[in-house]
Amino acid sequence: TSFYRPLVRLLTDDRLDVRLAALNAASRVRNPRLWPLMIQNLSEAQFSPYAAAAFARAGEVALDPMREVLESDRYPRELKMRAASICGRIGGSIATALLVSHVGGSDRGVRRAILAALHHCEFVAQGVDVVDVRLLLRQEVSDLAWSLSVAIDLEGNSACELLASALTYELTLTRHRCFLFLSFLYDAKTVLRAEENLAHSSSLQRAYALEALDETISRDLRKLLFPVFEWSRPVDCTMALSEMFPQTRGDHEHRLRELLSQTSRWVSPWARASAIYALLELGLGDDATLQSALESNDPVVRETALLAARRSGMGNRIEEKGEGPMLLTIERVLVLKSVTIFDDVPEEVLAALAVDLEEVEVDAGKTVYEKGGAADGRCI
Repeated sequence: TSFYRPLVRLLTDDRLDVRLAALNAASRVRNPRLWPLMIQNLSEAQFSPYAAAAFARAGEVALDPMREVLESDRYPRELKMRAASICGRIGGSIATALLVSHVGGSDRGVRRAILAALHHCEFVAQGVDVVDVRLLLRQEVSDLAWSLSVAIDLEGNSACELLASALTYELTLTRHRCFLFLSFLYDAKTVLRAEENLAHSSSLQRAYALEALDETISRDLRKLLFPVFEWSRPVDCTMALSEMFPQTRGDHEHRLRELLSQTSRWVSPWARASAIYALLELGLGDDATLQSALESNDPVVRETALLAARRSGMGNRIEEKGEGPMLLTIERVLVLKSVTIFDDVPEEVLAALAVDLEEVEVDAGKTVYEKGGAADGRCI
C-alpha cells in the first residue's frame, strides 16, 4: 500500500525520462493518492499524451478521477476533453454511462470529445437516449442558425473579420457533431461514410452521400439536418434554416454585445475573445462587458479582456500579476495566419497552437540558428 510514495516526487521530476517512467509505474500501482499528480501531468502539454496513456492503462479504476475532471468547474475545457478521450480508450459500460451523462453539457468542444469517445465505445442510443439525441441535434442546429446569422451581419467590417470567421467555422464543427449523433441512431459505418463523401471535392461523391442519408435517416431529421449538410455558405445555410429557426438582423455593435452577453446559446471561448478584440478595435468596450469577460474561466478570453480594459482606462482599477506575454493569443494567431502553410487552417485551431508558442527576444545581429546545427524548434 505504500508503494505509491516514491512516485509522488518522481511524478513532478523535471527530467522527461523520469517523469515518463513514473507515469508508467503509477498506471500499474493505481493508487488514488496519485490521481491528482497524474491529472496535473495530463494538464501539461509536454506530458499529457503520456499521462493519458497511463490513465488508459490503469483501466476502469481511472474512471473515478475522469469523473471528477468532467464534473468539476475547477478544470479547464482542454483537460475535460482529454478526460473524455481517456474514457473512450478505457471503454466498457461504466465509461459509456459516464460519457452519456455529460454529453448534454453546454461546451461544444467538450461535447465533440465526448461524442468521439462514445463512438470509440460503439455506443448505440436506445430508449430515452434516442429522445435525448434528437433534442441535442435540434439544439445544435438552432445554435448554428443563430451563429451564422451573426456572422452574416458582421460581414464587411474589417474589425470583425476574425469573429465572423470563428462563427462561420461553427458550420464545420456542428456538421461533424451532427454526424456523430446520427451514428448513435443509425448504422455508424453508413453515416460516417456519408460524412466522408460529403467532404469530397467531387460533386458526384457529395450527391451519393446525400442520397445515402436520404435513404437512412427519418423524415423529420432530414428536414432538420439537410440544410446543414447541403450548404457550405453561411447565407445559403441560414436561408434554408429560416423557416424552422427565423433570425432577426442587427448592426455590428448590437451583434457584438448580444454575443458577449449570450447565455442561452453556445458561443465558443475563441469567438468570445474575437468579439472582445473587435470591440477593442472599434473602441466600443464598456466596463460591464469587460468585467464579465475578465471573470471568464477561459484564459484567452481573460487576456483579451485585460488588454481591452487597459486601453479603456478600466485597467487602472484591476490588480495585475506579472507582465504577461508580449503578444496576445489572438495576435499570435494573426502572425501564424500570415504564414503560407497555415493559410487553410481555421483560426480556432491555430489558437490551440498559439498557446504553446514561446516568444523570444533577439538582439539585432545575434545568431538565431546556424546551417547544420541541431534543431530544437521552429522559428516563425
